Amino acid sequence: MPVPESRGLVSRSLLREEAYRAIRDAIVDGTLAPGERLQDVALVAWLGVSRTPVREALARLEQAGLVRTTPGRHTLVSPLDVRAARDAQSVTAALHELVVRQAVPHLSTAELDA
Repeated sequence: MPVPESRGLVSRSLLREEAYRAIRDAIVDGTLAPGERLQDVALVAWLGVSRTPVREALARLEQAGLVRTTPGRHTLVSPLDVRAARDAQSVTAALHELVVRQAVPHLSTAELDA
């Protein structure tokens, strides 16, 4: 499994949260590709933490649908769901439209020209 460049030591106070964010961000930005097998040992080395925060992070990522775990076998980055991506894009576009409709009436001419 190719892992990102070393991140250095993770803050000891929130190891589980930091591990979750780091792995999540690597999945979201494509560093860890859909279908890629995640190895605890490689993630532990990359994050500089013990296996417990990594396992807790992977369990949380599974709940979020970002990884799929087969107990005793492997953990994979979940494949892309085109339908879910389209649905999310539609919701995002609708929210952006709503924000613009509500914000524009409150902007000054100078702000609109900027």
